[in-house]
Amino acid sequence: MVPERLKEHLGRTYGISEPVIQQIWDDLLAYHQQSPEEYIRHRHLELQDQGLKNDQIYHILRKEMRQRLFPGPELTVRQVRRIIYG
Repeated sequence: MVPERLKEHLGRTYGISEPVIQQIWDDLLAYHQQSPEEYIRHRHLELQDQGLKNDQIYHILRKEMRQRLFPGPELTVRQVRRIIYG
């Protein structure tokens, strides 16, 4: 449930409805509740769909993991590869 004050602020500031605010809130929570492994697997597929090669992707994922709101552990390229491929 979206905190009432935040809901009011977003509605006033951006003119969006309560259902839209709730949907945004749910999406944000789902994004930030992903485990590092879930995030890496999901993001790997997104980056592949953009045409990037694994060597590029591994370094992007390592950087993104350090920049997350709740960063995961510092991972090596090998650890990233193992998360993706087992």
